[in-house]
Amino acid sequence: MFGISIGISESNIIVGNTISNSTSQGIVLWDSPNNAIYHNNFVNNTLHFYDTGATPSLNAWDDGEEGNFWSDYNGTDANSDGIGDTPYRVDSNNQDGYPLMKRWDPAKPVDNAPPQISISSPENKLYNVSSVPLTFSANEAASRISFSLDNQDNVTIAGNTTISDLPNGSHNLTVYATDQYGNTGASETVYFSVEVPFPTTLVVTASVVAVAVVGAGLLVYFKKRKH
Repeated sequence: MFGISIGISESNIIVGNTISNSTSQGIVLWDSPNNAIYHNNFVNNTLHFYDTGATPSLNAWDDGEEGNFWSDYNGTDANSDGIGDTPYRVDSNNQDGYPLMKRWDPAKPVDNAPPQISISSPENKLYNVSSVPLTFSANEAASRISFSLDNQDNVTIAGNTTISDLPNGSHNLTVYATDQYGNTGASETVYFSVEVPFPTTLVVTASVVAVAVVGAGLLVYFKKRKH
């Protein structure tokens, strides 16, 4: 028994099906090209797809971002975005460019959207201190957070923190967050300046007082020598 069969038909959209445990073919097409087939689950079929036409039926097996779940796909997902790193070979003429690592569930679609990050501190202004709080928020939980100061290498952080020992001058800062699916988002770059006033030279003032005292002592001495 097969799951789906289409003959001499094109421009169909086959989506949202679970085709499983077929003892022959999961989906059979003959002379039926130019169909879109994605967000389906092909599970434990003797043969997931069979083309019986005289000419190959060339079809799109993904929507350009997501394809289908194939129970015999053995590819990897290095960035954990839910999409296989290598295409799934449907047959010698067709492939799924974005095979799903888990079964398609309309209630739990694959997340390809990066986190959105908003920085509340630092602001685009001048600071007269060398330590500035880094405060930000994201619209979803992140598995990794980092920031780049003045276009330098990213520094990993656990959350809000304080950036210390900032030198005087202009600075720029960007925050990055990666979600559980491997999508990385970047905040807008914040530009700010630091201008810490130089401390008052109290040592110089003390030296002037000391010189004045010594001078007074010498004046008294010479007066005594005249008597």
